[in-house]
Amino acid sequence: MHPGQSTEAPCDMTTKLVHSEDPGALSAVRRVLAEQACFAMPTDTVYGLCADPRGNASVQSLFAAKGRPESKAIPVLLGSLAQLPEIAAMPLPPLTEHLAEHFWPGPLTLILEARAGLPDALLAGGATVAVRVVANPVFRRIALVTGPLATTSANRSGGKDCQTADQVMAQLAGRIPLVLDGGASPDTRPSTIVSQEGEGIRILRTGSLEPAVRRFAEQYGASVQ
Repeated sequence: MHPGQSTEAPCDMTTKLVHSEDPGALSAVRRVLAEQACFAMPTDTVYGLCADPRGNASVQSLFAAKGRPESKAIPVLLGSLAQLPEIAAMPLPPLTEHLAEHFWPGPLTLILEARAGLPDALLAGGATVAVRVVANPVFRRIALVTGPLATTSANRSGGKDCQTADQVMAQLAGRIPLVLDGGASPDTRPSTIVSQEGEGIRILRTGSLEPAVRRFAEQYGASVQ
């Protein structure tokens, strides 16, 4: 596979639609992850396509399901701040740590130095990883059991973001084994993406938290770009 080239998943698999409150929902997720495949469920923005970030084959299943170019890294979403050392190099810079403690769980994505040993496919050959702790209760309940999840929007590459499980099925049925129906996404605005640079921060994507993040950083005495 050449850098930047996209993969395509076969379109003939059976996709199960399971409600998040179904007693067998967690077992279904565990089976998918054990098979190094991916599944869809709601995040605190739109529905996300989730896989084990520690397994190269699992991460590649995301690229295949979406038809996503492999040159694009995959963010990692957490169920709690306590899971961060599984993904990021520790300790965090003090300002970044304060941002995480103040805004997580919630739609703030931080660009962090990746922990050694994460799959190349996850990082797209880089040394950093985009991370956030999700507020959505369905996602948190699953991720607190499974651990961190590599997560990208649950749609075909270039397709419309999905707010419901039915919309995910319309785009990805036959391409992934499981869609977890957790109701409609509460907020379709993207997360705010922030990277610490020196003693200040750079806002890479404004998102829904940009004004609050800017105020917080300025109160901390940090510059904002």
